[in-house]
Amino acid sequence: MIYYLTFFLVVGSLTVLSIKWELDKKISVFWALIMGACACLIVAVLQAGHFDISPPLQVLISVSSATLLTFAAMLGLFFRDPERTPPAEQGVIVSPADGIVKYVKEIQHNEFPFAVKNGRRIPLTAFTELDMIQNGGIQVGIGMSLLNVHVTRSPIAGELSYLKRVPGKFKSLKNISSLLENERVVGVIKGATSNIGIVLIASRLVRRIVMRLKEGQSVVIGQRIGMIRFGSQVDILIPKNASLKITVVPGEKVRAGETIIAGI
Repeated sequence: MIYYLTFFLVVGSLTVLSIKWELDKKISVFWALIMGACACLIVAVLQAGHFDISPPLQVLISVSSATLLTFAAMLGLFFRDPERTPPAEQGVIVSPADGIVKYVKEIQHNEFPFAVKNGRRIPLTAFTELDMIQNGGIQVGIGMSLLNVHVTRSPIAGELSYLKRVPGKFKSLKNISSLLENERVVGVIKGATSNIGIVLIASRLVRRIVMRLKEGQSVVIGQRIGMIRFGSQVDILIPKNASLKITVVPGEKVRAGETIIAGI
């Protein structure tokens, strides 16, 4: 009976957390089952050792151990910083972040491409704090989970011509209005043919957006520019260009510095 209780407590709790944190379902279920089995193994070791520990305490020790191991594994995944190889093609824009494409929205009339605040349209400058898209363009949002690499990279080569931290809240990004309310860092990279905007947005788990570069520094495509600690979102704003085509769709997985999100 104690084995069944331990197993279902671990699997149930980890499943609830994975849903809350919007983690990959297949990975989360597999890990929860593995941790459930490990917790049962710990119970077996405690019983085989004839320790003077009551069954409820055995369950508590086993569940706590599995939970701590889970958090340790997540921290290891979160802080990894693998090398990336940018594409050799010229004139492409690569993803600034690892994650899932949440939306690809057209920017018209320099307006934020979502109807918020009682359905009213608002200027894009309410989001960017800077008039960076004068003649329309595309806004691509990339959602990051706790399991993603959180190092952000430059989408093009050029100069970091603008960088500003916008103080704000730390609310869930499930509500689109949080994009306008949460803390974020806005940057503009001046390329050879156009300026690309990038916005690093905090969420309820994020407490720090760290930038590695300063305004005025040169960057190459795929270069590390910063890090968002503990899940969030990165948006990229691309000015209208008749020869430029967006190559990603909502729901697609992307890798920072490698996945082409737009090209000629």
